[in-house]
Amino acid sequence: MNKQKPKLLAVPWDTEFTMKIVSYCPKGAFQKWMINDCPTIVYVPDTAMIECIFKTADLSINFTTGQVWRDNHEIALNKESFRVLVKLVLDPMVIVSRCNLLEVLSQGVSDNALSSCISRLRKRLGEYKGDPYIDTFFGKGYRWHFPVVKLR
Repeated sequence: MNKQKPKLLAVPWDTEFTMKIVSYCPKGAFQKWMINDCPTIVYVPDTAMIECIFKTADLSINFTTGQVWRDNHEIALNKESFRVLVKLVLDPMVIVSRCNLLEVLSQGVSDNALSSCISRLRKRLGEYKGDPYIDTFFGKGYRWHFPVVKLR
């Protein structure tokens, strides 16, 4: 796996989501910035940062580098898809509302854009033993189907 370290990670300011990232990746500096008139948390990793890697079903997800792996093959995801993946994986087996998922995407993103993002993510990930990674609960939201374990 490529061990590139990000220069910074910017996430929309959502206390619950941000606190989960802080708890999983504790080394580094967090700063509140205003980006496009939107309160945003900017995370600047420490150069000695330990990688945050999670395992779920047959996937390995590296929160530090933004990479997803299956059987030593990287699954390329765009930034929006990776943000949605992180939000779902941080709350496995919990229904995450469309409104909460829209918050992790770029400001001004439409409901249709979220649907397209979920569709692309499902297509890229496929299924595990016949089950989709992402469950849909019509009128409620989406849920990550499998348990998640932090490896390091």
